[in-house]
Amino acid sequence: MARKYLITILVLFAVLLTTFSIINYLEYSEESSHEKNLETFESEDDMREYISYSEVSHSYTASDDVMLETAGREMMDMGVEADDTVVQLKGIDEPDIVKTDGERLYYQGQFREKLNTSIIDLEELEIEKNITESGSLLLYENVLIVFGNEKVTGFDRESGIELWSESFEHRYETARLREDEIVLVLSEGIDYYSPCPIRPYGDVSIPCGSIIRPGFNFDSDTTYSFVSINPEDGSVNNENSFVGDRSSEFYITDENIYFTYKGQEKRSDVFFEFLIEHSSIGNELRDRLREVKSYELSENAYNAEINFLMERYFEENEERAQVIEKELEEFLVNRKRENHWTTVARLDETLEIDGEEVVPGNVRNRMHMHENNGNFFIVSNIEPGYGMWTNRTNDIYVLSEDFSIDERFEELTRDSYPEVRFSGENLFITEDNNRIKHFSTLDLEFKNTFRERSGFLFDVNNTLISVGRQTDDYNLTTSIFDLESGEKVDRKVFDVRWSRVTHDMKAFQIDPESGVMFLPTNEEALIIEFKEEIQAHELNISSAGRAFFLDDIIVIGRGEIKSFSQDDLSETNRLEIPLEDLTRYREEGIEIEEDAEIPR
Repeated sequence: MARKYLITILVLFAVLLTTFSIINYLEYSEESSHEKNLETFESEDDMREYISYSEVSHSYTASDDVMLETAGREMMDMGVEADDTVVQLKGIDEPDIVKTDGERLYYQGQFREKLNTSIIDLEELEIEKNITESGSLLLYENVLIVFGNEKVTGFDRESGIELWSESFEHRYETARLREDEIVLVLSEGIDYYSPCPIRPYGDVSIPCGSIIRPGFNFDSDTTYSFVSINPEDGSVNNENSFVGDRSSEFYITDENIYFTYKGQEKRSDVFFEFLIEHSSIGNELRDRLREVKSYELSENAYNAEINFLMERYFEENEERAQVIEKELEEFLVNRKRENHWTTVARLDETLEIDGEEVVPGNVRNRMHMHENNGNFFIVSNIEPGYGMWTNRTNDIYVLSEDFSIDERFEELTRDSYPEVRFSGENLFITEDNNRIKHFSTLDLEFKNTFRERSGFLFDVNNTLISVGRQTDDYNLTTSIFDLESGEKVDRKVFDVRWSRVTHDMKAFQIDPESGVMFLPTNEEALIIEFKEEIQAHELNISSAGRAFFLDDIIVIGRGEIKSFSQDDLSETNRLEIPLEDLTRYREEGIEIEEDAEIPR
């Protein structure tokens, strides 16, 4: 038994202390990591030095004497109209594969249609014009904006004539339309040999001294640029850039942009603190660890020394392995809100930083952030970390207008990867994959728990709509709850396994006035009435992915667009869109299924 726990604790220490060194978490700033200290680089050399630890691997071998190291140095407050795209925040439009102004449909294709971007007359349901560019779409007044992989182009939305075009020098991530500006989000891997200036868009050049970084070192490998442009001519209003990594998240509102950095305590600090102050190891080893801590070593070297000393200790004290393991687990759990943190920067309308705060834990994605009535809400995942995958929970922190933490609610749920949906003054968050907890964002008051497994949530007119799957046969479910009474109004199970809305919110569509919604599944397209009970009606269309409730219901499927009567759901018109021949792909040895989407 002792041998079993010896192996366990040795593996635990080895994994916790060295695994992350492999992915280059090697050195950290000596100043406090939890301080709010965003700053800019002083020069190209300064930026190169900051990121250099991510480029160079360190080699270290521990021994009885410390060896000095000599190596060099990444419910929505979903707004929707029946004729618009479902978005995270009402009033902030997001690009999509299809847009409509009520008279025309602008469509760039979702499967393997033979088109780039088409302007389609909705009354006749026929293509008026084809545009040469393809990409995700936005509409602004008389301009159709097409976001391609390498450039963004503005076209006259009626004639299809090109009005302006600008190149993306960096990777296009996404964009948001707010009032009379488009905010572009662009990213690029950092070039160690020539990290700055960076040129993300058109003629924009951002010098080293304007690129923002946190005051602590982390595994930065990417620059993110926010560029505000005029949708009428593509000209630049403002820009700003940050270093980050692929876990960095952003959230864009009508006045602000929020950008996050993930941080964590130095592993050596955590384990020095545990072993010296909180473990039951002997005094001789404790003194030796204090001595090692007093040396000026890299993070990698400290971890190697700790691992070496603990391996020798457990070889001589096998009976202590189980005790130390439990002490370590208890220690990490007790300080789980100190082990990891998120730095949040707030940018104002001119894209300048006007707020910065640090909250415990990590933010999973942008859906975990929300702005309402001058307050900023952020749901944070709290975990012990360092190889421990238990005792996870979620907190919510509320930042006031001065961007300081005003309120907090700890232990919101215990789910490791919860679905989080903000909607105005409501917060819905899943727990243990079978419950939905409802809170008020006004005072963080708990309001109710709904028993349901959910992968998509939407609330409208005091009704909560949930789309999920059953736990036994994984069949798709739709449930509706009355938020006033907290009661489940109805639930329906469909003999299908999948709906696009659980991973693509823009596939969902709803007409709040009529009390009907569009739900695409892997086998059929459903129109669902939900006012008093759930009644589902199947539409005859293949692989539906988008819909709009206009005079008729317009549904976009694979190789076709159809219109259906709102009265009896009968088909009123159809536009066939030729599909691309798959022969050339198959001749190149690329197997593509008939209904597969082909990236553009």
